[in-house]
Amino acid sequence: SVSSMPGHTSHRSKKGTKLQDILNRARIRSSRGPNRLAMREGEDDSAYRIERKRKAKASLAGQIIETVVTSAVILNAVWVGASVDMDSKWLGVITIDIIFAVIFTSEVVMKFYWSGCRGYFIGGNLLWNLFDIFVTALAWLEVLVYFL
Repeated sequence: SVSSMPGHTSHRSKKGTKLQDILNRARIRSSRGPNRLAMREGEDDSAYRIERKRKAKASLAGQIIETVVTSAVILNAVWVGASVDMDSKWLGVITIDIIFAVIFTSEVVMKFYWSGCRGYFIGGNLLWNLFDIFVTALAWLEVLVYFL
């Protein structure tokens, strides 16, 4: 075989090395951008994969929570319309209102925890986050008014 001759490297190994170098440079370049997950030169491949899996799971959890909270908002709107004709002193009314308030509060707390203070109040979702705080405050105000 030609590749077994001394001082000769096969075309395939040079090409493979060159391709690997290009991929490594691309990973390093992409890691310089904001919120990019890329393997840096010399970084352990398993640590990179673990971090990628962690971010994927967090993203999936975020999507699930987003779906649950969106459903809660829709159900809350239906509940507000239905509860207008109900006796306001019925214990079920306040119980359901408290459940919605807890769900909305949980969403705000989880988003704040995941984003951090700076990300929550300065990030691209600032207006939505402020709206979430406003809706949560109104939900708790409704509960407070019930007990007054």
